[in-house]
Amino acid sequence: MIKLNLRKKGLMGICLALALCIVGVGAQCLKAAERVDLSKPVKITAEVDNADGSTFATKYQGTVTIKLYKVAKMSETGDLTLAEGFENSGVNLAVLGNKPTVDTIKSEIVSKAVTASANATEVKTLTINRGEGESRAIAPLSEAGLYLYVPEDATDDRYLYEFTPYVILAPESTYITTGEGSDEWNYNVTFKLKASDTPRIGKLKIVKTLKNYNVNLGDASFVYEVKAVLDGKEVINNVYKLDFTAQEFANSHTAERLLDVEFPATAVVTVKETYSGASYKPVDGKDTVTDITIVADETKEAAFENESNGNLIVGGIAAENVFVDDEDGNPVWQDNSPR
Repeated sequence: MIKLNLRKKGLMGICLALALCIVGVGAQCLKAAERVDLSKPVKITAEVDNADGSTFATKYQGTVTIKLYKVAKMSETGDLTLAEGFENSGVNLAVLGNKPTVDTIKSEIVSKAVTASANATEVKTLTINRGEGESRAIAPLSEAGLYLYVPEDATDDRYLYEFTPYVILAPESTYITTGEGSDEWNYNVTFKLKASDTPRIGKLKIVKTLKNYNVNLGDASFVYEVKAVLDGKEVINNVYKLDFTAQEFANSHTAERLLDVEFPATAVVTVKETYSGASYKPVDGKDTVTDITIVADETKEAAFENESNGNLIVGGIAAENVFVDDEDGNPVWQDNSPR
């Protein structure tokens, strides 16, 4: 017997102990003591491992959709033959008899099966609603075989969850799975859903309005302190100097700048105008915008309105711009303008 250990972190591995029985191209024979009972119902269960501690298992509250495709059908003697829609896919079942690695299974079976799945004649859809506390979905199958499962990517307000498609044998046995124990066929098999999680991001722009702009004062510069808090922890604390041209304000009195910062979705941002320009001051003293909640794939804005402070200083920023580190090592703008 050949033991094929296909387990790998982050993948739903299958471990097949096979006696090689090639029956032509695209066929493979699995040997166990019993024949496969083709009259018995076969079921595949997709299950979230609630104990794995992953972000997906512990935080995701949306719906997971899994597509299930029959890649090969199994005879009562254990023969695997490519199913309709996969005959010309290039799926190479013979690699199952050569102690394949996960990469081999993915390249020779999974990736080719995923490509060919558009032509599959048998497709089942499983849905798990995590928001309703569900952790599994069961798919009754028409016949025994080798099945490809393809979980669709999922998102919530904060993360993108991505899954790896893979294959599972149904039925299987403990001996076929591990090389040890019972060789009785198990007609109810399970694979566990595991997902990688990638933080989603949003953007922020500063919208600047000069209430009574004097075009003769030319360009203007402003400085903003930006802080973002996520889960009670400060994740961004930085200072940005933004330069605006006279022409921008001459046209509409309003201009905007997109900050070159990726903010984690759901972070709460505070923006303070720490320098309001040589010739301007905040209207009504309002120099801070608070409670800006970042939304994934969207651009939020912090709007500031300024008016003349009585100075007639031509040009941009009327100060030496010096950035120094505070006690926590964060850069802070230091106002060295004359007093």
